[in-house]
Amino acid sequence: MARRNTAAYKAAERAGRRAETLTRFLYFLAGYVCVAARQKTPFGELDLILRRRQTILILEVKYRRQIDSAESGIPSARQLARMKKAVNWMIAHHNAFKGRQIHLRLVQWSGWGRLKQIEIGF
Repeated sequence: MARRNTAAYKAAERAGRRAETLTRFLYFLAGYVCVAARQKTPFGELDLILRRRQTILILEVKYRRQIDSAESGIPSARQLARMKKAVNWMIAHHNAFKGRQIHLRLVQWSGWGRLKQIEIGF
């Protein structure tokens, strides 16, 4: 995987981490507490897991310098399936999820000034 050693890849990785940090802070201001970041599951990684009262919010955070007009920001069917499997695995294996409302949401940054949130049902 030589691609991961390129300067462009490393810059994109840093931008993505900054987007996760900024998203975490904005949700903190809205009353959410981060219970996990970059949570690994057998089906992939969940970027942020937040809690406020009886609500668990699972966020997939994406950063794009700019979004093409043709790009809607919706993950592919394969990506959606992976996220849903990861969330269902977390629900099945962690008692903290029992009896709570659970929401899966895509948070997409377009540059640093535009934030788009898309609720994903599962």
